Amino acid sequence: MKKEVDASRPTAVNLMWATARIQEISEGAAALPGATAGLLREKVLAEALALAEEDVAINTAIAKHGAEVVPHGANVLHHCNTGALATVDVGTALGVIYGAWGRGESCGWGLGADAGSSAVVWQAKGLQSLKAAEGCCSLSRAAKGLY
Repeated sequence: MKKEVDASRPTAVNLMWATARIQEISEGAAALPGATAGLLREKVLAEALALAEEDVAINTAIAKHGAEVVPHGANVLHHCNTGALATVDVGTALGVIYGAWGRGESCGWGLGADAGSSAVVWQAKGLQSLKAAEGCCSLSRAAKGLY
């Protein structure tokens, strides 16, 4: 089952990290003498809750440190689903934008229309957002020498 879940988001490193930990816990619990479905459920739930807490802490740190390097008035070009639909709470890259916005920066952001942008904009919760055609994002990056 891990393989199928991981395949649902093949670039989501945090998903593969989480499924590996849940698989390890469930296999360990199943191998215990007298293991029951209740024990397995208890162990997996405890690990899932621990993973969620860790993810919030990691993402909060990413947001804090990343926001420190976002210049005032920056426009951030965003290509991926990295908010609350991909992680727990504010997310990774989207968390950086939230962090800059939260410290009072006027921070707009754009993302490629082919990158699941409707879902990402939904996660933006009040941030000024712009949907751009995927090719426009690539052209903008190339014009600025980012490739």
